[in-house]
Amino acid sequence: MEAPTPPQDPAPLSWSDRAARFAVLQGARPRALGVLGGLSVGDFFLPALPTQTSVLALGLMQPHRMHWIVGVFSLATALGAALLALVLLNLGAHAHQWGLQQFGPEWTHTLQRVQEWGLWLVCVASISSSPARLTVAATLLSGVAAAYVVAVVLLGRAIYLTLFLLLVTRAPHWLERVPLLGLAVQKFQAFKAEVLTSQQAGVK
Repeated sequence: MEAPTPPQDPAPLSWSDRAARFAVLQGARPRALGVLGGLSVGDFFLPALPTQTSVLALGLMQPHRMHWIVGVFSLATALGAALLALVLLNLGAHAHQWGLQQFGPEWTHTLQRVQEWGLWLVCVASISSSPARLTVAATLLSGVAAAYVVAVVLLGRAIYLTLFLLLVTRAPHWLERVPLLGLAVQKFQAFKAEVLTSQQAGVK
């Protein structure tokens, strides 16, 4: 008779998964805002960061601090844009080649749109769930001053986060019916239940 196969240890969590779990478990604590906001600075360079999950968790667990959440995460995104500008400045003549390597044919198309719309394109692109990495990089390399680009990113991100958190805090049930945001909320609720259940099982 064969011996039973010993249970295998679960695969180790990635650091982005750990950050998402932290957002759920610590989301009600004031320090979580500073930690998660600081982590989101790298969202311009590491798209796997759970920034959207962090904002959603903080909005649901600390709705009375909505203005702080908007301010911290908007500043974090603007700082990420400033760091991207610094990187492109150091690349110098190789910056356009870097853009082609990172974004492919879409890079040339974005440069053309930037020439047509300028900072308006940055503002519109910043009102989204993800940082406008491609648009910001193309605008910077088109000769627009970094200070203007960063300021517009800050404005656009603040508009997006304000609208998003107003939905989260004032109409959470209605939010679940919105096609894209609703799916994100449903996934977060399922993830939160899973994390809290595993936490309770671990405590027992």
